[in-house]
Parts: sequence; structure tokens; C-alpha cells
Amino acid sequence: MPIGVALVLFAVSNEGQVVTISLWPLPFQSPELPVYSVVLVPAVVTFFAGGFVAWVNGARYRRLARQRARQVNHLRAELNRVQASKARVDEAMARVSESARLKAASAGADATARRELPTPSNESTEMGRHSAAGR
Repeated sequence: MPIGVALVLFAVSNEGQVVTISLWPLPFQSPELPVYSVVLVPAVVTFFAGGFVAWVNGARYRRLARQRARQVNHLRAELNRVQASKARVDEAMARVSESARLKAASAGADATARRELPTPSNESTEMGRHSAAGR
């Protein structure tokens, strides 16, 4: 911003002055030009030329940034696939674990029921013991 203000002040203060440019080895001369155009036009051209050179020199870094962005996107997609696969495996493991827990609980209940309920062979054996002891 301050440079722009300085350039505008320079152009306004040198508005009425004109110069003729001649390039020594060449046989022609330019028409009369205002001083500010002789100074500002090369400054603007140089500014844009410097920007172009900086842009060209930054091409390697922009290419590297694009490659890394593609790599990051690929790795994110792979991470999402792995997380989805893990979620499916966790869900399946939870179902298997729940099924095993239910089987164990029902097997434990069956064993408890078997211990509590006398079987016909046990009843006759127990009655035989009691009757033999009672005689």
C-alpha cells in the first residue's frame, strides 16, 4: 500500500514533464513520453516478471503438494475401509460372544436343572438305600 501511494505521488508530481528515449546503438527514438510512464511501466513489467519467475520456481512444490494431497485422500479412503471392516468384525464378534454366553447360560441352567431334578434311576437307587437302611 505505501509503495502504491508513493508511485501515485511520483506520477502526479511529474505529470507535465516529458522525455524522449533513445537506445544508442539503434537508429530510432521514441516519441515524447511522460516521465511517470517511463518509470512506472518498467516497474509494473518487472513486478509481473518477478511474479512469473516465482510461480515457475514454485511448480515443484505445488506438484509435491498435489501428490501428497492425493496420497492423503487415498490413505483416508483406506482408513475408512479398514474402520468399516473392523466395525463389521467387532459386530460379528459381539454376536458370537453373545451366542456363546447364551449357550453357556443355557448349558449351566440345564446342568443345574439336572442336579436338582432326580432321575428315575437315582430315585430307585436312593429308595433302595433308604429301605435297606431302614430294615
